[in-house]
Amino acid sequence: MIVFAPLRDPSRSRYLQGLSAQGFPVLYIASGEQGPTISVDNASGIHQAVTHLAEHGHRRIAFVAGDPNDGGDSAARFYAYHSAMAQNGLEIVPELIVPGWHTFSGGYAAAQSMLHSGVDFTALVSSDDNCAIGTMQALRESGLQIPRDVAVIGFDDQPDAMAQVPPLASVHIPLATMGEQALAMLFDHLVNGFDLESIQIPTRLVPRQSYGCMPNVVSLAGKGASDSQSFTSHSDQGTDVIEAILQRLVVEMVSTLTASALLHFGERAARFCASLVQAFYASLKANDPLAFQKPCWSYCRNWNL
Repeated sequence: MIVFAPLRDPSRSRYLQGLSAQGFPVLYIASGEQGPTISVDNASGIHQAVTHLAEHGHRRIAFVAGDPNDGGDSAARFYAYHSAMAQNGLEIVPELIVPGWHTFSGGYAAAQSMLHSGVDFTALVSSDDNCAIGTMQALRESGLQIPRDVAVIGFDDQPDAMAQVPPLASVHIPLATMGEQALAMLFDHLVNGFDLESIQIPTRLVPRQSYGCMPNVVSLAGKGASDSQSFTSHSDQGTDVIEAILQRLVVEMVSTLTASALLHFGERAARFCASLVQAFYASLKANDPLAFQKPCWSYCRNWNL
C-alpha cells in the first residue's frame, strides 16, 4: 500500500499499523504516521521563505499555519516558522500566527483575523498554497496591494499558484517525483527484497511576483519604451550577466516540467525552452511583442506542441 498521510483518524492508523505488523508493505507519502515515509524537507522550505523575506527588509512576518490537529507537515512547518524567525532575529507576534487548515476559506479567515487584530505586518508565509490564495483574496478585499503592501509566499507550488494575480511565490514540492519514488521503492522491496525506508525530498523556493522579486531582465522591460534604451545599453555593458539570467530562466522552466514530459521530449524540451527565452529577450530589447509571438507560434509548430 502507498498511503497519503496524515490519516487524521486513530482507527485507520491502528489498522495500517496492524497490517505492517503482519508483514504487509505499507509506505507513506508525507509525514504524520509511523512507518517508512517519503516526506519533504518542510523545515528547509519554511526557512528559505522566512530568510528571503528577512533579507529584503521585512521584520513583521505573519504565518498562516495548517491544521492544528495534524502532527505531520502542519506541525513541522509551524515549528520551522518559529525556528526561522528566531534565527533571523525577528519578533514572533501571537496575533500574526493563525491556523488556516490548509484550505482557501481557512486562509481567507486567517488573513481577516490578522487584519482585524490591528497588528501591522508587511509579509506573510503560508503553510500551503490553498491558504495563501485565500489570504491574497482577503488582502485584496481590504484594499492592500500584493506585494507592495504585503508580500506573500505559499508552500507546495500547486499548478494554480502561477495563475494568481500576482503569481504566487511558493516553496516547491516535487509531488510527482514523490509518487514515482514511492512506486520504485515498493517495486524494489517486492521484487528485489530491499527494505522499505524513510527518505526526505529537498524543497526550493520558487520566485514569483507575490513576494516582490522579479528578474531585472523582466522588471526593466516592464517600464515601457522610455526605459527600453537604457535596458539595451545595460545589456551591452553586462552581456555575461544577461546571459546568466537567460540561462537561469531556462533552468527554471525545465524544472517545472513533469517527469512524463521530460521522458517524452528529452533534450528537445530544454532546447524548446531556450528558444522561447531567447525570443522573449529579443522582444524585450525591441519593445515589440510580435518579436516573441511570431517565433513562439513557429516553435510550437516545429516541435508539434
